[in-house]
Amino acid sequence: MEPDEPENNIPDEWWNYIWSPRFLQMKNSSNPQVQKYAYRLAKSDGSKETLLAMGCTVLLEKSSLNVLEELLKGYPEDFSENLGDVLIMAFRVVLDFWRGLDILVDIDFDELCKYDMMAVFEHILTQVPVYYQNGGNSVTNEEFLHDLWVLGTDVVVPDETRVEALGHAEKYLTFDKRIKEILETLRRGERVDSSE
Repeated sequence: MEPDEPENNIPDEWWNYIWSPRFLQMKNSSNPQVQKYAYRLAKSDGSKETLLAMGCTVLLEKSSLNVLEELLKGYPEDFSENLGDVLIMAFRVVLDFWRGLDILVDIDFDELCKYDMMAVFEHILTQVPVYYQNGGNSVTNEEFLHDLWVLGTDVVVPDETRVEALGHAEKYLTFDKRIKEILETLRRGERVDSSE
């Protein structure tokens, strides 16, 4: 990621032309992380794809959910994704990376390779209980579990990665019987049957 430019490299006219009054509040936020992402967005093309990628990047860079929430409040009104949407999208970026799939948001694959993805995955998982404790309800525990089931049964992903990822997830999500059995099977070193 390129270094964030200082504020004086982004003229006020640019902010006022491109962004909403709410977004301008981000520029003056007391949270330096919010300011950092605001500057990055101000230098971007402002497209929905770029905004979604930036939302995911907040979590990939292990910033907290409240930073992401501040950014989402500043997005243009026509940006339909909410906090839960971006949270599960970032979760899926990690899983798709491990599975060798195309990344569905506009984040460069080479950039993703620079991250410790297991550490990123655990950080994202730590934000899931925070999301629910703050009243989030647009994404369910079952949606996370479905994605974990897909990961757990994907033989392309090394067993060690699946065991470690599911082990982290077990601390933050409520597992159903099916996911528990996948994790136990992998821990025993046995092959997981995707038809289970």
